[in-house]
Amino acid sequence: MAVKKFLSVLFAFSLGFRFAGASDKPLAFAYRSFWPEFGAMARFRDAGVDTVCVFAANTDNSLGQPYCKYPPVWRWFGKYDFDSLDKQYDDVLAVNSNAQFICMIDLNTPVWLQRQLSLQGHSAECESFTLLSCACANPAWRKATSDYLEAVIKHMEARYGDRVKAYLLACGQTDEWMDYSRGAAGRAKTRAWQAWRKAHGKDE
Repeated sequence: MAVKKFLSVLFAFSLGFRFAGASDKPLAFAYRSFWPEFGAMARFRDAGVDTVCVFAANTDNSLGQPYCKYPPVWRWFGKYDFDSLDKQYDDVLAVNSNAQFICMIDLNTPVWLQRQLSLQGHSAECESFTLLSCACANPAWRKATSDYLEAVIKHMEARYGDRVKAYLLACGQTDEWMDYSRGAAGRAKTRAWQAWRKAHGKDE
């Protein structure tokens, strides 16, 4: 599915962040919080900030605490709680009827998926929060994750498409695409490395 809303995002690590759109347009300011802080949203609305970044996370942060106060959206293989997803966006619209969205999508491995892939023999290749490169090399992880990503984008486009200004993909350590595998490699990553070396004429 072709989606033309992936924009470059520059994090400011504050209540909001700025994102770069088309070159002939000024930078815009967006409100962002992982929690439903409606009072802050209202103050940003009153200040003329209508762009809100929503992070419907399914996973925990580095302290083991849920990123999100809402129920997880990604429940199982092909099973998605879109009521929970809609609630997060509808709650914003209840505060600011003019809201436009940056849809931040959590691609990290939910606990249930990590357990299921581990039981299939992928124990070193399915935990994307710290072993991102190992997970990305794993076809089983990529299949489940890409199915989820496609389902979320299709749903968002159907329900909120005129309001979604960008999709921000989040994965890896602190959802910022950092890899802490420290040289560890499962079978899939090892095979990919060996294939790359062979293709580039590198020695074993």
